[in-house]
Amino acid sequence: VVYWDSVKRCPMYAVHKGSPFGAKSVVINFNRIGKAIEYIILVGLGIPVSQYFDDFTICVPSELATEARDIVKEVMEELGWDGDIKEEPTGKFVALGVEFDLARVMSGGMLKMANTQKRKDDIRSIAFELLDKGHITRKEASVLKGKLNFASSQLLGRPARMGVRLL
Repeated sequence: VVYWDSVKRCPMYAVHKGSPFGAKSVVINFNRIGKAIEYIILVGLGIPVSQYFDDFTICVPSELATEARDIVKEVMEELGWDGDIKEEPTGKFVALGVEFDLARVMSGGMLKMANTQKRKDDIRSIAFELLDKGHITRKEASVLKGKLNFASSQLLGRPARMGVRLL
């Protein structure tokens, strides 16, 4: 980072140890760093990983889960990324409000994807509130439509889209 030092009356140079939030390109650069870390873990270590912003999901057989998690955490810390692991290894994980259940992938070839219980409860709560009220504003319809569109995209494409269009 280059900045003007008004006391010394000259440009000064410094290394930024984080993203300079507020700059136009900060989100793009933040994602580039995440993608670079994803590449190092995937290609360099051979650990299947997916990255979205600051969420990293690793997907390995349960026998390797704890070791893979510890390796990824160590690599992320060495690279200066906050390697905070929020969840213990499990056959289920949540990414972007969608729950993935891998319990029957190996035995039955089935991956179960569902909206999180919180997402379902939120939609249910909004719907009952509107029903009790007896009418809906344009803004409320827009909010409900967005939530229903996202939730329905987890169900074999978007089967609820035609009904949601009415909102």
